[in-house]
Amino acid sequence: MEIRKTFRRQLLLAATILIGIALHSAARAEVLLPAVANARAQDLGALSELAVSEPISITIALGLPNLGDAEELLQQINTPRSAQFHQFLSPDEFAARFAPTDESVAGIVAGLESHGLSAERIRPTMLRVTGSPADMERTFAVSLHRFAVPARDDVPGYTFHAPLAGARLPAELAGRVAGVFGLDSRPSMRPHYFAAADKIVRPAPGVVLGPTGNPMGSLTV
Repeated sequence: MEIRKTFRRQLLLAATILIGIALHSAARAEVLLPAVANARAQDLGALSELAVSEPISITIALGLPNLGDAEELLQQINTPRSAQFHQFLSPDEFAARFAPTDESVAGIVAGLESHGLSAERIRPTMLRVTGSPADMERTFAVSLHRFAVPARDDVPGYTFHAPLAGARLPAELAGRVAGVFGLDSRPSMRPHYFAAADKIVRPAPGVVLGPTGNPMGSLTV
């Protein structure tokens, strides 16, 4: 009888945990991040209709010509009995073995420039690309819109631009580019820290403080 009671208590505890997880997941699912599909984000219209001409900068990740070899090396570096276990490469060594050649990158830059965009190699496998919204739209076959999210609680309102659909690469860049980032400028994270006041808090007259080793106000909660 006691075993049955213990078993029932365990089942009840497990059911309670599962219900709690389900409720927690449901609650989290209701928290929407700013997005094109989010009702809080108001579509202000296409950038072209808003006559927005300020340049936009995006990041292009270049494809690795020897991606299979890089993945194989990664597996060997993390396999305990491998001769290459924990034989990590320096950034320069990785770039020398796996990054696109200067000639290949020059061809990609020339392709982007033919679409009216300027490109600068900022990392061995990364380009910073800048151009007008109209040129970005034509190059990547997207329609960029501006969205506004109103202020709520203690979070200020803000605007961002984003494409209505995924970007497409020009034919001459297909297979040479791994990803395009920055056409969508909506913020995905924000800090939650609070800075302490610069002014040092002085004790009220008549209050005697014991020795702490720190000036009053230099350390805060």
